[in-house]
Amino acid sequence: MAGLQVTTLGPAQAPLIVCLHGFLGDGSDWRPLAERLCSRYQVALVDLPGHGVSTALPTESYTWAGAVNEIGALARPARGLIGYSMGGRLALTVALTAGLENLKAMVIVSASPGLEESAARIQRLREDEARARDLELRGLPAFLETWYDQPLFASLRGQPTLRQALIDRRSGGRAEELAKALRGLSVGHQRPLWNELPGLTSPALFVAGEEDAVYGATARRAADLSPLGRSLMVPACGHMPHLEQPALCLDAVAEFVQQHVE
Repeated sequence: MAGLQVTTLGPAQAPLIVCLHGFLGDGSDWRPLAERLCSRYQVALVDLPGHGVSTALPTESYTWAGAVNEIGALARPARGLIGYSMGGRLALTVALTAGLENLKAMVIVSASPGLEESAARIQRLREDEARARDLELRGLPAFLETWYDQPLFASLRGQPTLRQALIDRRSGGRAEELAKALRGLSVGHQRPLWNELPGLTSPALFVAGEEDAVYGATARRAADLSPLGRSLMVPACGHMPHLEQPALCLDAVAEFVQQHVE
């Protein structure tokens, strides 16, 4: 898998569930979910390119097409596919393009099917290039402070302990690797998938925090367009429901998986 780090929990012959984290995270972000599922499933926790131990990879791995190809190969036997934010965008792209014939359920948390206007994609590429340069110049600890001050993470202001825990945990990453991932896996490189959602054949759960108005609207719209889709709004949280309200979010995700994956 071109060096992608994958940690697995659960019986080797059990149905495979693949979990993809968001920008700045790593596969262990999904460990609490894996612990809920690993008695019945083999759960694969993937470190995306530039994150965790998936570093010093071939150049192609840090491109949108390269990451989709590698994750598609990894997920081909999967019965379930779960992703948050950047990982959710990758999961949705893989589900719609990689011919996952065994897929029975997918969960997309706080992720967009893409920017519909080309001007918006170009603008996002510029913004992510500026963020990547900032990350390289100021270093990861300073970048993290700014990153979690974005309006997107406004809900963390009410959870200062979680915010600090995230900064402490993420500070061990490699700035140059994360900058490559930010450039190459930007939503600006992603083909918009809105028109393809009616072709999504597996049951899909689109999750967002109740306090995240933008991604809440995105989740509802995506669910409405997907033939077997539904949305879940997790109360009392924002962009990271699986980390802000893990019991509520992860119990619901585990229940969804168990309903649809034999």
